[in-house]
Amino acid sequence: MTNCDANLRIGSWSELKAFAQPVRIAVFVNEQKVPLEEEVDAMDEQCVHVVAFDHAGQALATGRLLPDGHIGRMAVLKAFRGQRLGSLVLSALLDRARQD
Repeated sequence: MTNCDANLRIGSWSELKAFAQPVRIAVFVNEQKVPLEEEVDAMDEQCVHVVAFDHAGQALATGRLLPDGHIGRMAVLKAFRGQRLGSLVLSALLDRARQD
């Protein structure tokens, strides 16, 4: 897969939680051993989220834009790293930040 094959969705936590949260848990909790109670926070409800999907609709990468303009919780599933998905998510978040 190349970055041209990824579809991005931008939305609220209520719209994208079902896709973003499993990616974040896989990367932060399972891989990096961040405690679940630290990874999940109340800021998600206030953030704009971006999720990158493959052609089959599988979520591969995610990130969030906080109300103060900071970007965080960037995560790409291990099997899909090195394919510029993180760059795509980051670009979408930066574009959104410029709009606000």
